[in-house]
Amino acid sequence: MDQNLVSLNSKTLLDQTADLQIAVPAAKVDLASLIAHQINNPLTIILSRASFLKEKIQSGQYDEGQAVEALAKIESAVERIANTIRTHCDKKDS
Repeated sequence: MDQNLVSLNSKTLLDQTADLQIAVPAAKVDLASLIAHQINNPLTIILSRASFLKEKIQSGQYDEGQAVEALAKIESAVERIANTIRTHCDKKDS
């Protein structure tokens, strides 16, 4: 009976190990997808605001108030990206 118990425990441990070998990479992919999504949104804001400023300057319709507002939104978006990276990527135990 002890041999059957050892065999059953070994099979269970092997099954759990196999499950982990599948689950860990899947979790990493999920985390990478989450990070990419959280970074992509602020990048879109940065690109649109930078394009807006560029067009205004090139057309001679530069307005200091609009520029300051656009730059504040760019700054906020960069801070969101930095926070995402700090939250999800600066793990020493990963």
